[in-house]
Amino acid sequence: MPDFSIVKTLHQKLIMNRRIDAIANGIEKLIPHNATLLDIGAGSGEIAEAILARRTDVTITGIDIKSREKTKIEITEFNGIDISYEDNKFDYCIIVDVLHHTYHKKELLREAFRVSRNGVIIKDHIYKNRFDYLTLSFMDYVGNKPYSVDVIYDYFTLPQWKTLFTEEEITIDDIETKLKLYPFPFSLIFDRQLHVLFKLKSI
Repeated sequence: MPDFSIVKTLHQKLIMNRRIDAIANGIEKLIPHNATLLDIGAGSGEIAEAILARRTDVTITGIDIKSREKTKIEITEFNGIDISYEDNKFDYCIIVDVLHHTYHKKELLREAFRVSRNGVIIKDHIYKNRFDYLTLSFMDYVGNKPYSVDVIYDYFTLPQWKTLFTEEEITIDDIETKLKLYPFPFSLIFDRQLHVLFKLKSI
């Protein structure tokens, strides 16, 4: 079994802290005042914590398919598809870098919209060519394998995302593809509009 301890340390110092701040900044601007949020695939809860540091008026509940020993917010387990909350329980669901880890994108999106009153906010990836795809695959492996997160490399192009939303009767309320997640010079390779933030609502 490879020793990922050095990779974890370097990834946290060079990449993760900047990524967490950038994603939290992007999401908090899309959240209305006093919103209740469900963080689907909350992981360690670091992004939720960063959002709460910026927006003390919101509340965030976390769920994930795997529990961790230490998390920044309370997180309960779920099976990756079925969400055990009643309809319209939350103002918004947030799904950060989760959908490219599942083959059940439609099912999870339906559940997210079921428990949301106003919509769903998604941060994920997009690619245009083979080089983009290989770059995302490398990033995914380095960022997730050390934490035993399954990596299936199921990325979408922007047209594929739009087709999925159309099929599910979802409309894009806001979109951002310049998230600036990485410091220079890493940004030259690992940003390049490979990341997307959607604010979605039902038609």
